[in-house]
Amino acid sequence: MRHFLPIVCLLTFSILSVASAQDDEKLVPIQPEDPKLGRPVDFEQDVYPILDSSCVACHNVAVDEGDLILEEVASILKGGGRGPSVVAGKPDESLLTQFAGHVKQPIMPPLPNDVEAAKLTPKQLGILRQWILEGAKQGSGGGKTAISWQAVPDSIQTSYSVALSPHSRYAAVSRANRIAIYDLATQQQIAQLHDPLLGEFQQDGKVIYGPKAAHQDFVHALAFHPSETMLASGGYRVAKLWKRSDQVQNWKQPLSGEITAIAADAQNLHAAIATSDNKITLVTLADGKTARELTGHQAVVTGVWFSPDGTKLYSGSLDKKLIGWNVADGTQVGEIVTPSEIHSVTLNKDGTRILSGHQDNVIRGWDLPGVAKPAEGETEIKPVVQLNGHGKPASRLLPHPTDANQIISCSEDGTARLWRVDNGQNTRSISHGSAVSDVAISTDGTLLLTVGADGFARTWDANNGQKKIEVKGDVLLARVAIEQNEALSVAKQRTGVADAAVKADEKSVTERTESLKKANEALTAADKALKEAQDKVAPLQTAYDEAKKAFDAKTDDKDLEKKFKDAETALNKEKDALKKAEETQKVSANSVNLSDQALKRSEQTLAESKLKLEETQKKQIEAEAIQKTATDASNASVKPIHSAAFSPDGKSFAVGGEDGMWNLWATETGLGLDRFGNHESPVSRMIWTTANAIVTAGKDKQTISWNPSPAWELVRRFGPPADKPLDVANSACDDRIISLTFSHSGKLLATGGGEPSRSGELILWNAETGEIARKFTEPHSDTVLGVDFSYDDRYILSGAADKFAKLFSVETGELVRSYEGHTHHVMDVSLKADGSELSTAGADNAIKVWNLETGEQIRTITGYSKQVTSIQYIGDTDQIVSCGGDKSVRFHRSSNGQNFRNFSGATDFMYSSAASRDLTIVIASGEDGVLRVWNGTNGQPTATFAPPVPETQQVSVQQ
Repeated sequence: MRHFLPIVCLLTFSILSVASAQDDEKLVPIQPEDPKLGRPVDFEQDVYPILDSSCVACHNVAVDEGDLILEEVASILKGGGRGPSVVAGKPDESLLTQFAGHVKQPIMPPLPNDVEAAKLTPKQLGILRQWILEGAKQGSGGGKTAISWQAVPDSIQTSYSVALSPHSRYAAVSRANRIAIYDLATQQQIAQLHDPLLGEFQQDGKVIYGPKAAHQDFVHALAFHPSETMLASGGYRVAKLWKRSDQVQNWKQPLSGEITAIAADAQNLHAAIATSDNKITLVTLADGKTARELTGHQAVVTGVWFSPDGTKLYSGSLDKKLIGWNVADGTQVGEIVTPSEIHSVTLNKDGTRILSGHQDNVIRGWDLPGVAKPAEGETEIKPVVQLNGHGKPASRLLPHPTDANQIISCSEDGTARLWRVDNGQNTRSISHGSAVSDVAISTDGTLLLTVGADGFARTWDANNGQKKIEVKGDVLLARVAIEQNEALSVAKQRTGVADAAVKADEKSVTERTESLKKANEALTAADKALKEAQDKVAPLQTAYDEAKKAFDAKTDDKDLEKKFKDAETALNKEKDALKKAEETQKVSANSVNLSDQALKRSEQTLAESKLKLEETQKKQIEAEAIQKTATDASNASVKPIHSAAFSPDGKSFAVGGEDGMWNLWATETGLGLDRFGNHESPVSRMIWTTANAIVTAGKDKQTISWNPSPAWELVRRFGPPADKPLDVANSACDDRIISLTFSHSGKLLATGGGEPSRSGELILWNAETGEIARKFTEPHSDTVLGVDFSYDDRYILSGAADKFAKLFSVETGELVRSYEGHTHHVMDVSLKADGSELSTAGADNAIKVWNLETGEQIRTITGYSKQVTSIQYIGDTDQIVSCGGDKSVRFHRSSNGQNFRNFSGATDFMYSSAASRDLTIVIASGEDGVLRVWNGTNGQPTATFAPPVPETQQVSVQQ
């Protein structure tokens, strides 16, 4: 995936760990030396490098073994499970100096250990003591320039990150400071990345970085560019961009005519190339230079083949002749005149017989020119065997690679055939479905490959004739079509989400309108009741006033007193009713006001939702048009195929077509691997000579040798000054780059990191120039551990050790929304393609799914017993792949939380996982450095790539 971080200890310094077997060892205290610095001890400059070399790997913000972090002064003073590790002013009472000074068990670092960590020197211990004695202060913070580099053994193979290329061809894995790239189609390692400038670092006059080092520090993050030909890696204060060279030509050789036949010797020293001007040119395969030209045929040469030892060449022509040649000097060694024009030539596996395909549809077998003689009493040389069955001439003949008694042929009659050359028997006939232009056979003889006028390439089981796979068209155009199909699916999903929002908002407006109507009705009733109450009070007030006046004039009159009290009671009763009516009217009026405001808000929300729906509908229409164009282009690329070849290992095959291009495919799966070519005419012939050389020939009179697996090279660094690429001390990045990812357009690279417990860092880089496009201001208060772009690249999502996930605008840099709910670090984040939700992986052993718009938690997915370290939505689905410290790799559905598939086999803490957009491939790696590959559809393992046996010493950064 994209963003991964270290959690498990790499070194073994553990102040708060449980005492091990070393507790039984005799304590031999280290005697501290006076550091004699001539100044106060500075934490960053003097103390931190000591802790970083021996402690921080286990006691950092990601690991915090024993609840202790030794990356900053505050956390050191706070301490962990055993209490404060440092008591300011009192080094003899501080656990840090007690354990590190071997005064108290457990001594640290434990000795011996697997990472060659040495005990503290007397001077180092003296620096620690002096710093504590001086009050254990933060100091100047000037340690950013005080970087020293210390050796780390190459026995450390921990993998913090894996990455799967967009179309699933490549898997990259980090191991310590090294990066390996594997071709999943061939299941081979194809690259070990190396930064050549690291050779400038030396110790005692010796280069300290071997040829396999990609970074000075551990590689924490990897991400493939959408083009699949670039890979970004993140290390200490620097990100690097690696690129696979494209369309690499070993050589290019123009010839004097259209190429009509081509073959290479078994030793891969020479190729024989026949041209339409009746010549054969011998070229050196290493450089394409002409070794010599062979002339002698009187018509177009249609077939050439070398003897097994490469000393002889045999050719056939439309002049009906078979000729043998000495490769060394170009002289003829023999000639056979055949009864019909020759269209193809080959030798059987042991080179004892030459076979020729003829205009009369017959394949004839002969003793070799120079060896063959007419039978006694005859003047013409006769074939020793005839192979009858094709309805048209055999356009291509090949020897069987494992059986000298078999050959393979193909014809425009639509078939490819296997024959026995001892008796002419047709042992198998395979119907391609159209005129067959070329045929190839794998080096182990188990697979046949046919290509034809229908534009399809098909592989067949040579033993039973059953079809295995079929492919067609242009690999790159097919990829574009796949991408645009996904884009259209996402556009439709987003339209669906927007439409659902409009419907919900319309319902809300309807409900608010009804509420306002009811509120107005209630207010009308309240106004009426208030008027009636007021009307009742007025006469009662008059009656009360008159009764009171009469009673006041004659207070001893009992009748007047009764009338007064009755009038007072009646008035007070109606006044109470009036007061209630007034209160009801006030409440009703307020309800009308609130309902009106709510309705206006709902109407505004509905208006915005409708605009958003219009926008998504417009984008869907655009996506439909783009998808149609891409699909039409891919379909249109299905054109006649003229040539084919298996790779030497049989794991891939190449086919050359009408459009001057040639495409590379995986034999096992039919996965399109790559497209090459710039012939100006159809690729009429091709031969795959070595793993790194395919020679193609076109009717444009050009022969080109290509490297189908070119090297990956470093092309850019992000962070250090451009004029000082190794000066990471002055990098724009504050600390380790823990996470990175490319935008979907490939224009931006996002990196996340920051100083643990101090700051979170989020930077967007221009992927092409390496310049900073945006640096977010205080995005998090702690290290950014995961980043992801939205599908439309409008937003960047980050997750950090501060327990927050946050969504930012890419255009403005403004915070859009925060997602709070994890109780420990947010280890990784991923945005669903339709923009409706996001998922976060937590060190609290949980996955959380959030509503992107509201920030509300949709659900919490549990089941992990340790940290969830990696998470990724797969393609345009609601399915997510994740892994964790409990050795598990899992599939879940974010819609319901269902854990519907697990991937077994991991033996240690897992840090990183990824899955292909079609769910067919899942990769993951972790503490043991093993890259594991599974079939995502059934959970079965398909490959395991173990780390190499350590050879050279690697290095890690110390600050």
